[in-house]
Amino acid sequence: MNYILDVNIILDYYNKERREKFPQSIKIFEYALKKDNFFISSSSFDNIAYLLADYMRKDYGYTSKQRKFLAGKVIKFLIKNNMVKNIIS
Repeated sequence: MNYILDVNIILDYYNKERREKFPQSIKIFEYALKKDNFFISSSSFDNIAYLLADYMRKDYGYTSKQRKFLAGKVIKFLIKNNMVKNIIS
């Protein structure tokens, strides 16, 4: 069986404040990285990149260029780990 990771789990993993508030999300995401049946809908990537960039500004004061670079790194990491799935409803 395949599973779709909710965007919030990814945001919880990468955001400092949410990480502390939702520790179960960290465990789920780390578990998902070890398996080959967890996916993220490809239509969610723009939301993930935008929200992560916004959190990086709030959490660390990164510039726009730094935020785009780091959010891109996260997206590339997720793609590299085969966590992308096109969902057609």
